[in-house]
Parts: sequence; structure tokens; C-alpha cells
Amino acid sequence: MSIITLEHVSKAYPSPGRGGDPVTAVDDVSVEIAEGTITAVIGYSGAGKSTLVRLINALEPVTSGRVVVRGQELSALPERQLRRARRDIGMIFQQFNLMESKTVFRNVEFPLRLAGIPAERRRERVRELLDFVGLADRADNHPDQLSGGQKQRVGIARALATSPSVLLADEATSALDPETTQDVLELLRRVNDELGVTMVVITHEMDVVRALADQVVVMEHGRVVEQGDVYRVLSDPRQPVTRRFMRTLVRPTPPHAEFAELRRLHPGRLLSVRVRDDHDVQGLVERVAGREGVCAELVYGGVNTVQGRGFGYLLHELTGPADAVTRAVDELTADECIEEVA
Repeated sequence: MSIITLEHVSKAYPSPGRGGDPVTAVDDVSVEIAEGTITAVIGYSGAGKSTLVRLINALEPVTSGRVVVRGQELSALPERQLRRARRDIGMIFQQFNLMESKTVFRNVEFPLRLAGIPAERRRERVRELLDFVGLADRADNHPDQLSGGQKQRVGIARALATSPSVLLADEATSALDPETTQDVLELLRRVNDELGVTMVVITHEMDVVRALADQVVVMEHGRVVEQGDVYRVLSDPRQPVTRRFMRTLVRPTPPHAEFAELRRLHPGRLLSVRVRDDHDVQGLVERVAGREGVCAELVYGGVNTVQGRGFGYLLHELTGPADAVTRAVDELTADECIEEVA
């Protein structure tokens, strides 16, 4: 069941120059996000992903199309109803957006005050949330007394204050070091697993996608160019931009200098084999090489995991009689997961 639906959504801004054409940040995007899932929206700078998240919680009005959250078309609600609807959508920011003059307790309490929750219930809810994010002993601290990871935990607690069904995270880990990033990702996974909150995570980091997401949406120049189950997209990327992102996790070949040395040591014909759990490509290489009487030696590999399943690349050198090697290469490269490396 979809909790968020975007139907042919576009967002254009007036030209920064006088008389110029509008600048389209989001261009005819249609996405459905299932309840209880974590969806990562990934793209390079300028892809439109941060604009997209601001359309989901109606911080920006759409130029055209429909945004529906839990059955309500946010893009058609008047401001008063929109403010109520936003209470069901929490938001986590890259730079935390904490109020420096207020304590951790007051920061987390703030959305509850805005919602008119009675004081005793506010105190109870804040204590509950600070315990959940592991900051029960920091309630009286100010943000400048916290580390970056602790600040983001406060941001997560604040975003959960009104018990939202949806949580939006805009580059929530990009200001953090790798170890702290992992801690925050584990907390976000707990939010999803234990509280059942649907999450949309905006990121340009493939490690975040691999570690956290169930689904992934790839954006480029304001458009969605690829989307689907995260394992399918990572193990079988269809678009050039997706392949570039995947290569930040696993490389099909070594860096240039190492590759030159590898070619010196292995002058035979090289085949790059894309690894997928649902396709025994390695077995295919061994069968074809064996039948043709050629040697297939594994000379380089880059494999990672997502959702407990492997994906990546293996590089094989084929050597033997020239005609037999050519026949083996021709047969193997007919498979979409195998290509010859020049």
C-alpha cells in the first residue's frame, strides 16, 4: 500500500535573469512509496532531489502534478489544513537546524508546544524520545556541548516528537564522519523497524543507500531515470548515472596506474563479469572456458553486499589458443553481465 504518491510532479522557478526561461528543478516525476519502507533518493548535485523532498512535505508548492500523502493531496490543501498535515511528516536536516539558545529538552519539545500538547504529556514524550535516541543524560545540555552525531540524534528525536507516519531525511549524514554515520544509520533503521515509520532519505552517498534503503530512486537533471528494489538497481544498473554511483561501492577495474600494472602481468583478453545472486555468471565462464580448452583466471575483484546479497564485478583473464579464446569471448560477451575490457 502506497503512503506517498507523486503523480507527474514538476517544479519550476523563475529565471534568475530578466526575461529568461523558468528553471525546472523537478521534471514530470512519478513515484510511489510503500508504507513502512525506506526509500533512498540519490543523485548528484543539481539532480533535484532536495527540491523533491520539499515538495513531499509541501514546503514548496508544485508547479504541476499531484503530491498525495496518506490519502491527502497536499498540493491542493489550504494553508491551515496543510499545517495540520505536516505534523504527520517529520524532517531531519543536514546541518541539524537546532536552536542554539535552547537545551536539548527544549529543542525536542518545541514541535509539541506548537501542536498544543499539554505540559505533562510533553515532558513524558521528550523523556521517551531522548531515551530512544540514547541521549537521556543530555536533556539539559545545549547544542554547542554536543558532538555532530549527538546533534543529529536530537534532530531525529525532534522529528519524531509528534509521532509522524513519514520521516524525511535530507542529507542527514553528509556532515558526519564515517563511524558516526554508521551509528546514525543504525538509529534510523531502528526508527523504521521498531516504530514502523516510512522514510524517504535524500543522499548522494551510495553507502547510505546500501546500508539503509529498501527501494532507491535515481534522479538526474530533475527527472527520475531509474527506480526499484535496491538490490535490483545496484546489481543490474541500467542508466549511466546509476553505474557511476555503483562504482563508488565496487570498481569493475582497478585505478589507472594499478590497471596498467595488471595488464603488464596479464596480457590476455580480459572479461568483466557482473556478479548477481540470481545469475550464475561465474559458472558460465567456467563452463565455456572448459569446453573451449582455455584458461580463465580471476585477476581482480570488487564485491559488496546489500540486504545480505552479493553484487559487484570480477575480472577474468582468458588465455590459450587464439581461436579458442575468441570463440569463448564471443559466447560469453553475448551475456548482458559480461563485457570485454579493452
